Amino acid sequence: MQCIRVLAFLLAIPASTSFLNNDCQTIQESQVFNGSTIYFPGNSSEPVELPANFRCTYTIKAPLNSTNGIYAYVELRNGIRGVNDYITVIDTTGFKYRFNNRSERFYPFFVIPGREMSIEVITKSVLMGSKISITVQYRTAKFGSTKSMATENKMNFVNLADLRSDYWYDKGFSSSVTYIGQEPIYLTLASTADIPYTYLCNCFLIDGNIYNQTNVRRLADFLNYEKFTSTTNSITILSFWTEYGDDWGVVLNPLSESLQFESLVSMGSSTDEPNTIYLNQRNEKEAVEVIDFQTEEITMTSLKIDSLPGECSAYAVTGPPNNSSTIILDLTTSEHLIPYTFKMKYFSVIYQNCSLSFTIHSPFVPQNV
Repeated sequence: MQCIRVLAFLLAIPASTSFLNNDCQTIQESQVFNGSTIYFPGNSSEPVELPANFRCTYTIKAPLNSTNGIYAYVELRNGIRGVNDYITVIDTTGFKYRFNNRSERFYPFFVIPGREMSIEVITKSVLMGSKISITVQYRTAKFGSTKSMATENKMNFVNLADLRSDYWYDKGFSSSVTYIGQEPIYLTLASTADIPYTYLCNCFLIDGNIYNQTNVRRLADFLNYEKFTSTTNSITILSFWTEYGDDWGVVLNPLSESLQFESLVSMGSSTDEPNTIYLNQRNEKEAVEVIDFQTEEITMTSLKIDSLPGECSAYAVTGPPNNSSTIILDLTTSEHLIPYTFKMKYFSVIYQNCSLSFTIHSPFVPQNV
């Protein structure tokens, strides 16, 4: 999924210097340290005019060793003017972008520790005054805790607000958490009604841990109830988000737990907009995990059963949906109890051969600023 945030105030490209040769700069090992800033091409902080027949690939690596790591925050200013000139970017997840004279003018990227990205710039034989500016800022990465997957009636989840910097000016702050289990881990995004796309573009999922990265994805890839199953027995969530937002996160299940259901998704209960989920009738056992990342109170404000009486089963149960769950409500006979408040941080809904919808909401909690 393409994940680019455009900053309108940087659309204008300022006056540039000229770049007179085709020498590709490389980042030297001595230049990679916390606080280092590097400019491409020509070591200029301003956009540089490119000659005709220019071809260069800039590789930006973020090193990792046994005790710490460095990540890179990269700003690309696109001043391509020629209709045949273009920029190709392969980001830290391996996703490929291609920018030309019709593309936006500013793109930010992160290179997570142990990964790299590349920016290839190509101009054709006619000089068209194309320009480019690449700024690379290196910073020390902050690695968080490692946790074991909980079992039985405890839900495993990551509140993304816990990985956020306390200071808005810490642009590019990073933090992480790693979960380790006895089997592969199944991940779903606990979407709320108002989760911002750009937030998830700055949060990454690693299949494995920081030091053993099998695959890297953005959490934005898992909007619209997309799921992910690790190939290893661990998952790491790494965030570069610094703004406030406490209603968003991911839910983790042992793979064997998810395989009990044709579909297993999760949804977050927000203190802002109510969140509604629609479940279609199928003759398969399915489940939804519901979680409030801020409080221990979730109110089901509406419930509608569209199936005929006796045709479907739908239960609200404690914890994640497994053998330790106990029934809280038979939803097929509880419409008269709505609104109903669950005095708990999370619960699950297991349903089969049932068409239903329900809305959840949580009480407002003042933020500590």
